[in-house]
Amino acid sequence: MMEEPYAQGGRLQLQVTLLNDEKFSFMCVALIRKAFTPVTKCPVLLVEIEDVLVRAGFPNPLVVKIYDPRFNCERTSPLPRLSPIPWSAANEKAAADRQFFDGSSWEDAHYREYERSFAREVEAYRCLGQLQGSTIPRLYGLGRVVSGHGEGRAISPQVLFMEYIPGENLATIQDPHSVPSSAYEELVKAVSNLASFGIIHADMRPENIVVSCSHPRRA
Repeated sequence: MMEEPYAQGGRLQLQVTLLNDEKFSFMCVALIRKAFTPVTKCPVLLVEIEDVLVRAGFPNPLVVKIYDPRFNCERTSPLPRLSPIPWSAANEKAAADRQFFDGSSWEDAHYREYERSFAREVEAYRCLGQLQGSTIPRLYGLGRVVSGHGEGRAISPQVLFMEYIPGENLATIQDPHSVPSSAYEELVKAVSNLASFGIIHADMRPENIVVSCSHPRRA
């Protein structure tokens, strides 16, 4: 039976480039501690770096956001009048080899969309450098998944390595009134700060807002 990629307990081999030193990159192995659900576009995982030398200079655990087009929610919920577009290793390889037919042309479109989305998010984090570690998580680096993302893959999905902030998202908090008003005030300030840097958050919803007791200024 083929192992489901990005499952809790699985391992990923990752190529990492530090954000503050893009000339330096390294390989490491990460154990998946938790897979955050639901997945709408990118798998988001809580991982622990297992390599001792890497762990010495890298925070643990980390959140990794993987830009893997295999998990695009539009595959099962496509645009009106379109049939679902299932992923297949054959279509992905054909697209990677630039051999286009019905299925592979969609794979190529998804792949290029994810490459653009990744580039936009990296650029947004660079613009928001002053806010990292306060109102938004720190971005430590970027890279690619080398192995552990499924058999027969023709691509190595791009990855963001981000700070893990323990807490609950607003969608899972049963009583919104239990959240201190100061947290909502910080949220409003955070959104205003994004706009002042020329960034518009296009996916602001309860599932993407984490309230943390250990980081009172961050929501």
